[in-house]
Amino acid sequence: VASLFHHDAIPFAHYDDPNFLPDFGLPPRLPDWAEHLRPEMESVCADSVACQYDYVITLNKDYAKVTKQHEAYALYLANEANRKYTRCPALPKPLNGRKSENRYWPGTIVRFSCDDGYQLVGNETRLCREDGLWSSGVDPKCIGDRESRNAMSNSKTYV
Repeated sequence: VASLFHHDAIPFAHYDDPNFLPDFGLPPRLPDWAEHLRPEMESVCADSVACQYDYVITLNKDYAKVTKQHEAYALYLANEANRKYTRCPALPKPLNGRKSENRYWPGTIVRFSCDDGYQLVGNETRLCREDGLWSSGVDPKCIGDRESRNAMSNSKTYV
């Protein structure tokens, strides 16, 4: 009687082959009867060992092609993850002020401004250069209008 829960028991020794030696050659060889498919495999896989392996195991060129595409994408991701990017160091926003950017890639221009009641002293903009350094300038500060008036009245003008 066939049952979902009842099976003829076959001992493990039935499947055990003490003389078995795995073939670790990469990729495995095409069977002799499929040798005529070698040109197709070489055309699809070129030098991709993973693709060749899947072609030999499945004899399906579409399956092997997908393996090659995924292998190429994995290599692309690995290269991107290890790629060195040029970036300028973070610029702090001035106390009582704002900055326009939080990105620091070459070519980025950061603009600084102050809250109401404050005036900007220093450079209003900074440019992230190709070498990863900011354009020269004075770091911006936001000083209150009262401080600004005091600083101006204490300054001396020479003619």
